[in-house]
Amino acid sequence: MYTVLRNRNYFLLWIGGLISSLGDWVLMGKKIPPARVIWGGLFGKGLTYLLVFNSRSFPLVLLIFILSGTPAIGWQISAQTLIQTTAEERLRGRVFGAYGAILSLFLLLGTGLGSVLAVSLQIVPVLDIGCALLLIAGIVALFVSIKNEDGKSRSEV
Repeated sequence: MYTVLRNRNYFLLWIGGLISSLGDWVLMGKKIPPARVIWGGLFGKGLTYLLVFNSRSFPLVLLIFILSGTPAIGWQISAQTLIQTTAEERLRGRVFGAYGAILSLFLLLGTGLGSVLAVSLQIVPVLDIGCALLLIAGIVALFVSIKNEDGKSRSEV
């Protein structure tokens, strides 16, 4: 029984990933600037996870999980697009390597910190803190992408 349910959930997540990828492909085809997709994706991922972790309805959680791939895929693709288009060709490999190392380091740090905090704070508040960090990251990305009077973004100044 567990194997069937687990396989069905994998199938639903696969369908959600397919829908998300197609949605992101349509968004990217409309020439939405990558900086806008990054802050929207981070903010959207924080909101969807906040809803999932605090919801008591399984069908709602399943629907949100199916749709949650769109912001996640969107910000990851846009971040890699920005790196690829702004880094010098001779440094691009190093920049991607540093980006991957930083992401892995923060994943390790967050996992360790979350497991220590979950003992004293319980699991849902720790997950809510993670969602708040995603929302803050989205706001910071929005602030960085706002244009100055000169037409340059704050990241280019």
